[in-house]
Amino acid sequence: MPFDRGLDLSLSLQEHLVQYLHFSYIPDFAMANDFAKFLRELDIVPIIERDEDTLIELGIEAWNNSFESIPQGTHVVPITSGLDSRAILGTLLQYFPAQDIQTVTFGLPHTWDYEIGKKIAKKVGTRHISINLLHIQPTLRQIEEHAQNLPPLPILDHYYYSQIFREFSTDVIYWSGHMGGAISGVHTLDNETELSWNEATNLFIAQNRYPEFSINKEETNLYEFFPSNPYLNKNSISYYDQLNLMIRQHCYLGQFLMPDGYTFAAPFIHPSWLRFMLAVPPEARKDRHLYKRLLIKMFPSLFSLPTNRNIGLSLRSPRWRRKLQKIIRRSIIENLPNFLSIRYPNPRLKYVDYYSLLRQNTSLRNLVWTSLERLKKRNIVRWIDIEDILSRHQIGVESHSRTLLTLMGVDIFLECFSP
Repeated sequence: MPFDRGLDLSLSLQEHLVQYLHFSYIPDFAMANDFAKFLRELDIVPIIERDEDTLIELGIEAWNNSFESIPQGTHVVPITSGLDSRAILGTLLQYFPAQDIQTVTFGLPHTWDYEIGKKIAKKVGTRHISINLLHIQPTLRQIEEHAQNLPPLPILDHYYYSQIFREFSTDVIYWSGHMGGAISGVHTLDNETELSWNEATNLFIAQNRYPEFSINKEETNLYEFFPSNPYLNKNSISYYDQLNLMIRQHCYLGQFLMPDGYTFAAPFIHPSWLRFMLAVPPEARKDRHLYKRLLIKMFPSLFSLPTNRNIGLSLRSPRWRRKLQKIIRRSIIENLPNFLSIRYPNPRLKYVDYYSLLRQNTSLRNLVWTSLERLKKRNIVRWIDIEDILSRHQIGVESHSRTLLTLMGVDIFLECFSP
C-alpha cells in the first residue's frame, strides 16, 4: 500500500496525498500523542523566578545534567552556523580532547553552514571533514532506494543530509541538535497565548505549507485531520507551540534528522533541559533570549565566532554592528557578485541551490524532470498543471523549486510503496 510506513492506515491514499502536497511530509498524529504523553509525564512546573542571572544559573545546571550519561564510542557532531550544534560541541569539549571529536559540515562553499562550521572546527581543533554537496550527483534509482527506508518527507533534501551517515556509517554516535531552537523559543509568536486551539491549528497549517503556492484542490480541508482538542494545558505550553513541537518537530524533523538504524544523542530533548526551558517565563523564551544569554555565559569563546542568527555575525555583536552589517550586505555584498559576474549561493542555503540547478541543464534537473514525467503518467494529481509549473520555473518568472520537489516526492514514494 502506498504511503504506509508508520502512518494511519485508516486513511486513504488521497487523504495521505493531500497532507503530503501541503507539508511535504505526512503528520503522524499517533506519534504526536506519544510525545505529548512524554511531556505530560515530565510534570513541568512553571518557574516564577524572573531574575535573569538566576535563570541562567538554573539553565546551565539543567543543560549540564542533560549530558549526565554520555555513551561510549566515536562522537560525531554535524556542525552548522547555528547555535545548537555549537552548544553540543562546547559541552563535549569539557569531557573529551578536541582531537577525539569528529565534526562534519555539509552544504555549498560560500554558505554560512559550510564556511562557519569549518571555522569553528579549526578554532577548537577537532578532526573535521567538509562534504561539498555539489560533488553529490544522485541518480533516480539511488533516490528511490534511499526512500524505501523512510516515511514520506522531502526526499531529495534527506538524500543530501544522509551523506553524513554514508561517511561514518552506523558505528558512531551522532549528536543531534534536534528541537534545540523550538524548545528554546525560536518559533514563539507575539500573540500566541491569545490564540484558541482552532485558531492555532489553522495558523500552523497556513505557516507550514512547503510548496510556494497551494497545489491541493480548492475544497481541501486539512483542518479535519488535526486533533479537535489540545495536547496539553495552555498554561503549560501555548497551543501554537504544542502543534509545532508535537507535529513539525517530533513527527517530521525527528524522523528526518534521526532516521532509524543509527545511534543518536539528543540533549535538547533530555528531561532535565525540557523541564527547565519549557518552564521559564514566556518572555525568557521569546526569540531565544535566555538561551542566547546562557550560551554566551557558558561558551564565550565559541560564541564570539559568527552565527547565522545575526546576519553572519556573532551573538555578542552590538546592535549598531548588526545594523551596519545589514546595510553592507544589502547594498554591496548582494550586488557586487552580479556586477562582477560572480555567482555565489545565498549564504543561508542549507542544501543545494535548487532554484538555479533546476533551471540549468544539470543532472539534478534531468532527474527531477524524469520523475515528474512519470508522475504525470500516474494520473493521480490531474488538477495540477505540472508543465506550467515547470515552464514558469524554467524561464525564471518565479521560484517553484519547493513545489517541484514536493511533486517529485509524491512520485518517488508511490514508486517505492505501490504494489
